[in-house]
Amino acid sequence: SYHHGGGLYLESVTAVITGSTIAGNKAAGNSGGIRLIGADLTLANSLIAGNSASKYGGGIWMSDGSTAQIENCTITDNTGMDANTPAGGIGVWASVARLKNTIVWGNATRDTDTGSGGAILASYCDLGVTLTGTGNINADPLFVDPANQNFHLQNSSPCIDAGDPSSPKDPDGTRADIGMRELAGTGRLL
Repeated sequence: SYHHGGGLYLESVTAVITGSTIAGNKAAGNSGGIRLIGADLTLANSLIAGNSASKYGGGIWMSDGSTAQIENCTITDNTGMDANTPAGGIGVWASVARLKNTIVWGNATRDTDTGSGGAILASYCDLGVTLTGTGNINADPLFVDPANQNFHLQNSSPCIDAGDPSSPKDPDGTRADIGMRELAGTGRLL
């Protein structure tokens, strides 16, 4: 448990994170998962789940001119507890987050929050809120067993084959899914 950024704290740096799991972290301040302050982050094929913050952004909290490119990620089951800005999933203040092929669903108290010059630009995402953008959906992603942290998609998930058609194809040769990608032939999430 940390004051800010229980899983990862990035300030005034550029970082690339792929194929990672940031889960089960707690912060007494902002962001149990990832905290960005004036940082630039590329996050791909990663899971941000089960993190909590006593203030803002249970999963990801961005401020002070940060930018994030978030692609093929799943951000779920995170909790932000501040009553004024309770972004459980991702909170963006004076920063810009660009999401593509990403699930932001099932976070408490709210999946996303923007304020004070913040913007979330999403395309081909499954969001627990309605955001304008090409290809976005607002539907239960139908995880296999979220109570036991199995965030694979059921065969009937609306996220299957619903990603950006210009993205690389999934390992099975079909259109990209929304959410984390699986390792070819293993059934394991990247």
